[in-house]
Formats: sequence, structure tokens, C-alpha cells
Amino acid sequence: MHEKNENYEVYYLPYKGNLKDQLLVKSGKNRWVFLRKILSFSELVLQNFFVRAIPYSNLYYFSKKLIKTENFQLIISSGKPYILFKICKILNRKFKIPWIADYRDPWSTHPWFVNRGILSVLDRHFEKKWVGSASAITTCSQLWSKEIGSFVKRPAYAVYNGYEEFEEMNITTENDFFTILYNGSLYDDQRIELFAGAFKEFLNDGKTKKVKLYFHGLSIDPTQRERISGLFGTVKEYYEITERIEKSALVPMMKQAQLLLLIGHRNIKGWYPIKVFDYLSVQQPILLCPSDDDVLEKIITETRSGYVLNDKESIVRLLNEMYDKWEKGQPSKLDIEQSKILYYSRENQAKRLAEIVDEILENKV
Repeated sequence: MHEKNENYEVYYLPYKGNLKDQLLVKSGKNRWVFLRKILSFSELVLQNFFVRAIPYSNLYYFSKKLIKTENFQLIISSGKPYILFKICKILNRKFKIPWIADYRDPWSTHPWFVNRGILSVLDRHFEKKWVGSASAITTCSQLWSKEIGSFVKRPAYAVYNGYEEFEEMNITTENDFFTILYNGSLYDDQRIELFAGAFKEFLNDGKTKKVKLYFHGLSIDPTQRERISGLFGTVKEYYEITERIEKSALVPMMKQAQLLLLIGHRNIKGWYPIKVFDYLSVQQPILLCPSDDDVLEKIITETRSGYVLNDKESIVRLLNEMYDKWEKGQPSKLDIEQSKILYYSRENQAKRLAEIVDEILENKV
């Protein structure tokens, strides 16, 4: 399917599925499990050597035909799936078109990929081989760009995910409840237990409080939903877990919240979850607890957009102070560095990407 727009065109290609996919569709997820695992492993190995073993090899064949009919100056491939980088290497070799390997996450240098036996060995070998033909790499973290660039020996740049629109600062306190909002996924290495303990102590001081804690989008994850229920079960009337919410509806909720909650990751460095940029854009106070001792603490500190707390007593004190102000109708103002927040807009990040593209084309890297 070919879709033409004012500033861009899109080609949609069908995904027909391989034998593993067909077994899953026809027999369900509880049958042929061992056979599907064998087929998955075989696919992960063979696709490194044979294009036709790639489940969406039609992307390569279609791209090859398209390049012959159009004048392309650059290819950008966003992974994962990282096998797309193999396709770009082949296209680069055939047509001499420079390309950029864009990483949404690290590949073989990621902690999640290093203990997969022979697959890890193959990952490291082919990442160097394929990405070694790229003119540059981009990724959404300064730390990751340094690590990956050093590994594949290519120029590396950070282009952040950023936020779409900068919202006017909202200092209204006209809420029926003192509202705390957490948006999106939660992972096992995020120690939300610290906030849970502080939140319950804040509520259980003998005073009646009008408080609501929302976990938007978490109901789709049964494991984390049960985890939250276990941690907050004694104050269940004060929290709510919801389905995912459309961005257009979520933004007003974030603007009306008194506090936006972030939980640092324990074992992953350089990771900016999308929610931090969304939080920054609405300019409401952010609470990071515990800290990641890394990029999230740095971005909150440099933008002066919130609080970084690592002990229960400090969190309880902050909640009480903010609740008292809300109850009196006083906004919790922050001396936010708006210019630093604006740097993370997608408009500014697109400008950064354009500069990288210009540099590649001018230097014929």
C-alpha cells in the first residue's frame, strides 16, 4: 500500500509470517511450544547468513526495487529489529548510498543480550560487521551513543526521543483531589516499594485526606498490577490502575496533577523513559524516588523541574508540604529552567538530526 502525504510518503508491506507464526495462529500458544522454540532459535541464527530467513525479507527486495526507480541520498534504519542493519549493509554495498543506524536501545552491549550463549556471540560479531558500514549511528542516550560508537567504531550522536508539544505552565489548584500520577510501564528493577511505604505513612497520620494516586496504563501488565495491589492494598481507596490512555486525554491529566511520579531503574544506565519528556513538557512538579543516580536525576536537576528523594522521611515530608499548599489553594511553584526543557522538544531534536544528515552528505562519509 502506497500512501502519499504533503511532506512524506509511506509504503506498507504485508507480513505473511513464517512456519512458527503459522503454527501459533492455527494451534494457539499452548501447542507445539517446543517446536516453535526450535524454529525461533533457527530463525535467529539463519537470518544472519541468509536474507530469505528473515521473516520480513520482502522489505529488502522491495527496497532494492524502489532504489532503482527513485533518487535516494541517505537511508536511516531504526532498530530493533537489528536485522534491519543487515539489510542496510547490503543496500549500501549494492548502491553506495550512505546510511545511519538508529538504535532505540543498545544491541549486543545491552545487559539483557549478553547471556544468550551462541546468540550473544553472533550478535556481537554481526553488529560490528553490519554497523561498521554505516556512516554514523544515532541513539536516544548520550551514554549509549558513546558505548555503541566505541564498540562499532563509527561516529555516534545522541538524538533524544523528546516531547511533541510544550504546554503552557498550569498552576491551578482547583482539583477535587490532591492528585499524583504515574504513567506507563513499571519494571521489576524499579523499587516503587520506597514510595509505597512513604505514601501509606503520609495517609495514615490520623488526618482525613482527599488524595488520588493514578497508575495510567498499568492494567495491561498483570504482574505489575498484582505487585501494585500487594504494595498499596491497605490504602486501596486512594489509588487507581487504568488502561492505556490516549495522549490527547493524558496531557490534561498530567497538567492537573499536583505531582508526577518517576521511579529510577536500578541496573540500567543511560535510559530516558518517554514519560520523563512528557512530564517535562507540562511543567508540573516531578518526584523521582529513588534516584537512578544517572540521567533522570541529571535532567530533573538541570531543568529544576522537581525533586529527587531517596528516603521515606523526605518523601513523607514533601507530600505533607505539597498537600498543605493544595488544601490552602496555594500552587506548588518551581523555578523551572524552561530553556533547558525546550532543548528536548522533538522540533529541536529533529534539527539535531538534520545537522547530522547534512554533515554526512557534505563529507560523503
